[in-house]
Parts: sequence; structure tokens; C-alpha cells
Amino acid sequence: MSGARTPVLILSALGMLGAGSAGLDTVRLDRLEEADVGDAHPPGWQVRSVRGVEPPHSEVVEETGHPELDRALRFEAEGQAAFFWLELSESIEPAREKVRWYWKVEDPVDGAHLREPERDDAPARFFVVFGTGGVFSTPEILFYTWGGAAEDVGTHWTYPDEDNFRIMVTRNADDPLDTWLRESRDLHEDYRRTFGGDPEAVTAVGFMIDTDDTGARAASRLGAIAKTLKRSPAPGAPIPDAGAR
Repeated sequence: MSGARTPVLILSALGMLGAGSAGLDTVRLDRLEEADVGDAHPPGWQVRSVRGVEPPHSEVVEETGHPELDRALRFEAEGQAAFFWLELSESIEPAREKVRWYWKVEDPVDGAHLREPERDDAPARFFVVFGTGGVFSTPEILFYTWGGAAEDVGTHWTYPDEDNFRIMVTRNADDPLDTWLRESRDLHEDYRRTFGGDPEAVTAVGFMIDTDDTGARAASRLGAIAKTLKRSPAPGAPIPDAGAR
């Protein structure tokens, strides 16, 4: 993910979003239902490549055989990296709302190691943007990252030379490939674990496929993204771990 500083400023001037409802307490954010199969990405999504290299290929594809997904955004990269993002017309409030998404990795990044700058690549990074940027400030970004064999799920750290970036390993080499997995994250707890303190509202969501350091090939897919209201546990019920997948 080298050379990522420039997109931080880009992420503070993002596009528009129309949200579709999937239940009284769930709001879809991805706009996949507004896209045609074959489109490069849904309406409103923006792209910023890293190091001035042509961005990875992205395409809206049809999904079959999954009860909750009929379309997805597929990414394929070889020696490339880019930010794909969408600003939210209604922000996510971390104190009362969670974010959930579907993703899968078809082909991981051979030889990647997230802790080594020369091999810091990942086939999938879902990210959220806290706050907005400006002349005297930049947003804070948390990257939920698909690691490899060297990274344990739940570990997190500050990205080198990017104090406003945090990396959290959400999946790794122990997780199945070519299989849709659903994530549900408590953004407030994850922010407190990684940045400390209380977060500002989440103003954008996005995705990276990242192979620019190793030059390897990778492919992954992003499915439905939604925000959901937090629910209070029933009396006497155990409180779930905020880091649970």
C-alpha cells in the first residue's frame, strides 16, 4: 500500500450516494442494485490509483447461488493498487450503528507480508473513513485487511508514515478462498482499539486490492454493504465480542 498519502486528500471530496432499505434497521450502502452487469463500478463510486499506475480492473458481475447476493463488484490486479470508494449521503454513527459487508478472495497475493514495506500487499482491504478532510486536517481511515499466513486475525497497527491509517487483520490464510464471508463490525469499538478515544461519524466506505509492491496477481469480490442498528442484548445474555467475525 505504498504511496498512499495522496488519496487521503482525495477521500475528503467524494461523490453522492442513494441508499436502499433492506429492513427497518438495515440500509444498503453499495448501490450495486443501481448498476448494470459489466459496469466498471456502481454509480457514485470513485477510483484513485496508487503510484500513477493504471488502476486494477473492476467490474460489476452477476452472482448466482447465494441467497443474499445477486451482484458483486469484482477486482483483479497484477502489480497494481487503487482506492475504490463511495461517500455516504447519510453517515454511519459508530455509537449506534454497525457496518456489515460480504467479500471473498479468489486468488491471494503470493509472497505478501503486511509488516514488510516491500511486500505490503493484500487481495482485499475494506475501509471506512472517519470524519472529513480539509486544509488543516485529514480523515482517519481504518483498513479491515485480508492478511496472509504471517498475520493473526485481530492484530492491528499504525501504517508506517501514515499516522491517520490503521490496519486491522480481519481474515488471513486460514480462511477459505472463493467463498463468500460476511463481516459485521462495531466501528466504535474497533476505533477505540486502533486509534483510541471516540470516533467521528463514518463518511465513506471503500475497498482496495493491493499488489503494487510484490507485482503479484490477485482477485477478489465485494458484495452487499449495509449499516445496521445496534441491538441491546436480551437481559442475561452474554455481550458479543466486538471483534467477532
